[in-house]
Order: sequence, then structure tokens, then C-alpha cells
Amino acid sequence: MTMAPPPVPRTARPTGAGVIGMLYMIFGGLGFLGSVIGVAVVPLFGRISDEVVQSDPTLEAYLDLFASPIFPLMLAMTLVQSALATAGGFGLWTMKPWGRRLGETATWVWLGTTLLTTAISYTWVQDILAATVELEGESVPAGFEAMMNAITVGSIVFNVILYGGLFGWAIYYLRKPHVKAAYGD
Repeated sequence: MTMAPPPVPRTARPTGAGVIGMLYMIFGGLGFLGSVIGVAVVPLFGRISDEVVQSDPTLEAYLDLFASPIFPLMLAMTLVQSALATAGGFGLWTMKPWGRRLGETATWVWLGTTLLTTAISYTWVQDILAATVELEGESVPAGFEAMMNAITVGSIVFNVILYGGLFGWAIYYLRKPHVKAAYGD
């Protein structure tokens, strides 16, 4: 009668890895859901009549984004990022050997897509702002453009600081020796 080797004791999940894993599963799932909704909504924009656009010409600038290749590209990036984040979060939470590496990869992809979509959004907001100022002519309040630029730049700075800080912490944490050891790296 042969005896089976004793089971290898499982290392406890590092608290930070569990938090990152849970957040990645939640936000990855929400990103996926948002992308699916975005894909479902795009055909609706094609049905907006010229009459509606003529009643509010600034709407044309919004619709141009959905008609351009930029919007599907942003959706595709979000789908990939969300899939990686969800899978990486699951791997971190369940202590899969690949969980830490995929979690770190997801973090880098998430950071890159956040910076890229922020830059795309900024240029899109600038186009809409230019269209609005052009359409309104002299009735645009003085300082309107400066105010909109300040709001846009402020939100970009906030995004870069917030996401850069969060993703930077996640990468730093996932590279710590005790976290690597817990996942067998």
C-alpha cells in the first residue's frame, strides 16, 4: 500500500493581492458591461435624423465620434483591458500561479489604455468645444473656452494622478517578494 505524499501547505493570500483581485474583478466586469452597452448603443446613433442634428448642431460633433474609427477602437481597448483585469483579478483572488503575472500585465494594459483614452477624450472634447464656440458665435460668454479647457485639463490631471497612483501602487505591491512567493514566482 503506497501512501500519498502529504499535501503542500497553501500560502495565505496576501491581503493587498486579495484587494487588488476583488477590485479588478469588479471594475473589469463593469468595463466589460459598459463596452457591451456601448456596442449595442452605436447603431442607435445612426438612426438620429438630420432634423434632430439641425435643431442642435453641437450634436453632430458628438455623433462624429461614434461614426469615426476612434470609438470602436476605444471599445476594443476597453474590452481587452476588462477581460485581462477580470481574469487577473480572478487569478489573484483564487491564488492561481499565473494570477500575479496576469494581474501585473492587466495593470500595465489598464494604465496604458487609461492614458490613451484620456488623450483621445481630450482631443474629442476640444473638437466639440470648438464646434460649440463656432456655432454660438458672439453669444458665447467670455471665458467659456478657458473654463472648459480648465475643466478638461483638470480632469486629465486628476485621472493621471489617480490612476497613475493606483496602478503604480498595484504594480509595486504585486512585485513585492512576499507576494511573488505566495504565487510561486
